[in-house]
Amino acid sequence: MAYIFGSDGDGVEGGGARTYEPVPIVTFHGTEDQEAPFYPAPEDGMKAAALEMLTGGVEQGAFANLQKWADLNGCKGALQEFEVIRGVVARRYRSCEGGAETAMISLQGAGHDLFPPECCASKYDVTSAAWQFLSKKTRARPPPSPPS
Repeated sequence: MAYIFGSDGDGVEGGGARTYEPVPIVTFHGTEDQEAPFYPAPEDGMKAAALEMLTGGVEQGAFANLQKWADLNGCKGALQEFEVIRGVVARRYRSCEGGAETAMISLQGAGHDLFPPECCASKYDVTSAAWQFLSKKTRARPPPSPPS
C-alpha cells in the first residue's frame, strides 16, 4: 500500500499489526459531522451512551485519530497547522518514518458528506486536494519472485 486516504471517522483501533510499515495518510473531516464527530465524545453520560450506541464505541474525535496515525507512523516534532483557505485548516506531521506524512484537513461547518453537491460553501475541492496529496506518494515494489 502506498498511502491511505480517508474521509471522516477513519479510526485506528488497537495496537496495530506487527508488520505495519508507515504509510502517508490524509484524512478529511467536517467540524459539524454528526456521524463521525470531529470533537471528542462529550463527558455527558447520556450523550456518550447515545454515541456509543450509534458508533459501536465512544468516538475519540479527529484529533485523537490523527495522533494515533502519527504514533503508528513514528512521527516526531510538532504538529504543523495552517489555514489552506478560509474555513479549511490543514494539520500535519512531516517528520515521520519512511517519509510517511500524516495529515488531516478540517472543513469548518461541514458535515459528514464532504463531496459536491452536499458540501461545501467554501470553494475547497476535497477530491482535488486528495489527488494532490496522493499523486506525490509512491512506494517501491518488491522485485518479482523468480520462476519456479
